[in-house]
Amino acid sequence: MFNINASLLSRTKTLENHIDQFHDKLIDVSLAFNKAINTYLKGMRDQDFEKYSKKIKKIEHEADDLRRDIEKRLYTHNLLPDLRADVLKLVESLDKVINKFEEVTYMFYAQTPEIPDEYKSLFKELGNYVAAFFGADTTEQIDAVQIYETLDYLQNTLIPQEKEIRKLREKYNVFS
Repeated sequence: MFNINASLLSRTKTLENHIDQFHDKLIDVSLAFNKAINTYLKGMRDQDFEKYSKKIKKIEHEADDLRRDIEKRLYTHNLLPDLRADVLKLVESLDKVINKFEEVTYMFYAQTPEIPDEYKSLFKELGNYVAAFFGADTTEQIDAVQIYETLDYLQNTLIPQEKEIRKLREKYNVFS
């Protein structure tokens, strides 16, 4: 009986380690995103930005691999079936955040939006806010949903609008 319990505890410990590694990926991607944004704001799409963009893509792929492994382990080795759905939902939600970091960074890379000087400080603040949140103690109260919605707003509203403004400026030869 002791061997069975030791085996079960060992498998649970492996699952716990994978979840910790997944959380580390979230921290890594948030810090890389912050550096990417700050680099972009300094020099648009240069080699450093490209380096951070590739790093974020790599982290996102590694997180996807970990998520799949966690899902598999949850269904094959979980000691507490009642918690399985909650843990899976949490991991999937965090994976969506990691994916959003990658999507927004790719949009900056592919579309190279011009950020007006008056908005650069807001973008820097967003990058710092995101990095602080995911590196923060759990006792700090920062709204993860707000960060996700801000990234989503960036991806779906601001960047496409900037692209349309750029087209209009070029069409009417307006430089401001």
